[in-house]
Amino acid sequence: MSSLLATLQGIDLDSGVGTFPKNQTEAVKAALLYRAGKWEQAHKIAQGIPSSEGSFWHAILHRTEGDWENAAYWFRQVGDHPIYPLIYADAVQILAVHTHSDWDAGNQWDPFEFVRWCKAASLLPGSAEENIVNQIQVSEWRHLFSWCVR
Repeated sequence: MSSLLATLQGIDLDSGVGTFPKNQTEAVKAALLYRAGKWEQAHKIAQGIPSSEGSFWHAILHRTEGDWENAAYWFRQVGDHPIYPLIYADAVQILAVHTHSDWDAGNQWDPFEFVRWCKAASLLPGSAEENIVNQIQVSEWRHLFSWCVR
């Protein structure tokens, strides 16, 4: 077990936060491990979280690994998450700056379409498309993390 994982497991995230659900504590750990590049450890935690947030982190991890079908599967398990409108609003702003892109965010956030964008961008390293998906993924991480620690 890495020292980072040991440190994260030792953090008392419940202290002073009232009735912070156990699943959210685990989701926060998965998020921080993912952000630290510890994908295998984050994956192990995320797959054990029986909530839409656990499925969301699990989907993000599979998408990051380029496992597109599994990412889509886990996004189906998420359902319609309350942070989708926030990600959508950010995506619209990001796409507005990149006027050369043919991508359209539509009328609401579509995580399956975003998986397709990520797949397309993965074939174009260093491209504007890769920049777009990276910016949206940062927004997605920020909103989901904030949701988990609320």
